[in-house]
Amino acid sequence: MKAMARRRVSGDYGKTRLFFRFHWHESRRFSRTNAWSAPWNSDEEYELRRGYSCFDDPISLAEYFEDRNQVTRASAQLVIFEGVDVGVGDDNEDLAMPLLASEGFRAYLDPAELATIIDLWDAANTRDAAEDAIVAWIVGQ
Repeated sequence: MKAMARRRVSGDYGKTRLFFRFHWHESRRFSRTNAWSAPWNSDEEYELRRGYSCFDDPISLAEYFEDRNQVTRASAQLVIFEGVDVGVGDDNEDLAMPLLASEGFRAYLDPAELATIIDLWDAANTRDAAEDAIVAWIVGQ
């Protein structure tokens, strides 16, 4: 996989773009109201952070879960959503607040579709072109 640089550049906070997340079926409904993040498998006390844990590119999402092998159709769905960058989580993942469903793009896909999304991302020369290609592919389904 050819990864685009994912490290933050000054000024990323507050920007609207596509984010990629596995949303567990047992979690609360995907919404702005339920957009909170907590450390992965933490037994210690922790403070919830506002925004969903996610990544701003599909390759980083795949790499994050590569060692965990826990994502299946039975356990989660792939959510691609337009949102606002609100910070960084405990695992250095992005935290994002989804736009209202009426204002921004959202798609709920089978986790297996991530491979196709990565191929579309890799084929593009820029982030904007990659996001446009992904949205066009989803809408054309």
